[in-house]
Amino acid sequence: MDHPGLAPTHPPRISAHEQLGRSAKPAHTLRVTAAFVMTLLAGYGQVLAIFGATLQAYYGLTLRQLGLTLSVGMIPAGIAAILAGAATAGWGPRAVLRWCLVGVAIGAALVAAGQRWGVMLMGAALLNGFYNAVYVVSQPYLTSLFPTQQRRVLALYLATIAAAGVLFPLLAQWLLSVHARNPEVAFGWFLYPPFALIAVLTLFGAALFRRRPGETPTAPTHVSARTLHGGGRSALLLAVLILIGSADNAVSVWLPRVLQSSSFETFSRLMKPGYVMAAFCLTYMIARTGLSLLREQTGRRLFLALPALLGGCVFLAGVMLHTGAGIAAGVILGSFIWSLQVPATLGMLSVREGPRFGWAVALFGVGASIGGFAVTQAMSSIGDRLGDLQLWRILLIPGAIYVTAGVTAAACVCGRRA
Repeated sequence: MDHPGLAPTHPPRISAHEQLGRSAKPAHTLRVTAAFVMTLLAGYGQVLAIFGATLQAYYGLTLRQLGLTLSVGMIPAGIAAILAGAATAGWGPRAVLRWCLVGVAIGAALVAAGQRWGVMLMGAALLNGFYNAVYVVSQPYLTSLFPTQQRRVLALYLATIAAAGVLFPLLAQWLLSVHARNPEVAFGWFLYPPFALIAVLTLFGAALFRRRPGETPTAPTHVSARTLHGGGRSALLLAVLILIGSADNAVSVWLPRVLQSSSFETFSRLMKPGYVMAAFCLTYMIARTGLSLLREQTGRRLFLALPALLGGCVFLAGVMLHTGAGIAAGVILGSFIWSLQVPATLGMLSVREGPRFGWAVALFGVGASIGGFAVTQAMSSIGDRLGDLQLWRILLIPGAIYVTAGVTAAACVCGRRA
């Protein structure tokens, strides 16, 4: 099936960012920018995984409790995703995005006040839940503003999310190094203030999405959530996204802790968890930014069929080397490949589903959240049994999930027109 509204055969010689800027109405420019920036800020919660071992010692947690701390937001994220999809159909994405940012601010404020583990756990759950809702709502909001450039705007948006994954792990690693040089200073002084700042900034950002005087509210779309317009093909594409999202969640939670384990005899200073996670997300940002520069239909079937399969194989090969450098290289090189799968698949779903695209993204969000929580908890249990010396083996699980997603995608696309 061909894309409607494709770019002209001889496009003007301007950059992708300029094309997107010219596609948006001037009145939306501030809000479009805010949607990107607020999503980046709302992703600060991922620093908790980098803090891993230090967080475990600070609160006196077992490995299972640490796993719960790092994955507690996945179930609320799934619930928030489906509720955000329903609310978007009734109120429109702008209004829903505003209240989701308020929820992010509340969650970040609770983490900042989390002197007790229970309060911090509640804040992490709310923060990650509403962050996922922001992720879900922002995509139909942006594609509604750029109806002929879905893959491009989604690739840029996902590249922005990846940028948060570059900046915040590096910041967390720097904070850990400062704390190591100043052990007399309580870790809470490095943990809580940034979350308080995020709470203030996202609350301010929410105000940018209030309805302006004279602005017409979005009419309800009355889209049913029971079925996808694209039928079985859309369901398979959605299953691919859920598998990749589940594996991504599991890798983001457990890779830093594995790198901090006793699984490796020697380990380079460059392989510190914050550096590896930053490089992991940097490959996402580079790959997805590159994809946004391509014309909308370039490599359409290729990007739908192969990235997860090839990237998953590279990741598994790196894990099987059983060295810190091998695992780091496997996840960095593998992620550069499989990161292309999600924006390409979302772009196709946005074309196939039309007004149901918000629901498709919501189903992706809830599936990846629940799947990620299940995989993360399974890895926690297996890691407890294996012990710290063999903890590296738990990374075989998300590697196998990436490969499964790739096989499903290839079976969905090959032999038929996507």
